Amino acid sequence: MKKGEKTLISRRNFLESKPIPLTRSLFKEGQGNREGVLVNIKNGVYYTMNHSAQKIWQFMDGKVHVSEIARRVAKTYDIAPAKAVRNVEKYVRVLLKEGLIKMK
Repeated sequence: MKKGEKTLISRRNFLESKPIPLTRSLFKEGQGNREGVLVNIKNGVYYTMNHSAQKIWQFMDGKVHVSEIARRVAKTYDIAPAKAVRNVEKYVRVLLKEGLIKMK
């Protein structure tokens, strides 16, 4: 592969990947109903995180597949598994694009 080329990850491979937070990110959990904050230390951009986004972040430890994170989200919030997969996949892809996580 040439420098600058992007690789496309199939959806199946993506769901079987394990997201790992990078050290360039800083997470502060919100207390009670308060939003959490995620900061990209490299560029200073910060993101507010609702409760479910915080849970997804906490599940990302490099040991759990995206599909398992979705299963945990479905169970935690009592939502349909297919909906959890869509939501988790979308959120993880945003974090990946922003350079806050990597996949293994």
